[in-house]
Amino acid sequence: MKSLLPDMYKKNIYDINYEKLKGMGVKTLIFDFDNTLVEKGKVKDYEKFKEFFKKLKKDFNVYIISNTIDKNKIEKFSKECDVKYVMFALKPLSRGFKKVKELDKMNPEEICMIGDQLFTDVWGSKRLGYHSVYLTPIAKDEHLITKFNRLFERRVFNRVLKKNKKEKGRYYD
Repeated sequence: MKSLLPDMYKKNIYDINYEKLKGMGVKTLIFDFDNTLVEKGKVKDYEKFKEFFKKLKKDFNVYIISNTIDKNKIEKFSKECDVKYVMFALKPLSRGFKKVKELDKMNPEEICMIGDQLFTDVWGSKRLGYHSVYLTPIAKDEHLITKFNRLFERRVFNRVLKKNKKEKGRYYD
């Protein structure tokens, strides 16, 4: 169950304490794409993301990692925001996570995965020794497989939180 407990639980990417992550020795941030950064590939404001990533890149290596096979949406976003990406990552398998690790030659404890899914983002990264931040999904409109995963995720996450004396919707660092 420890591998399902994120290091931080936040509402969105703007609520994360990046200084704390830096203090924990994190040098590389990996962001999930759909429902973590944008609503199922729908980008509304590139300028907001450009500024956000520009600030982060002063202290961190920044990547986007996604299970998507739609190269157009992730490539356009990463190009606009000047951020590297890994697509078709096959999360929670280690393939995509390891690819980022190899690109930056980082130790696992220097990497943090930020995403909205417990089984793909948190569990997948924790298995490799990465830090993790679990976020509330941006939207309810999701892919069919994600909807299916959410049924199990809710039950498991509530148990994990209860066991660790935390509550869903009560965010923590």
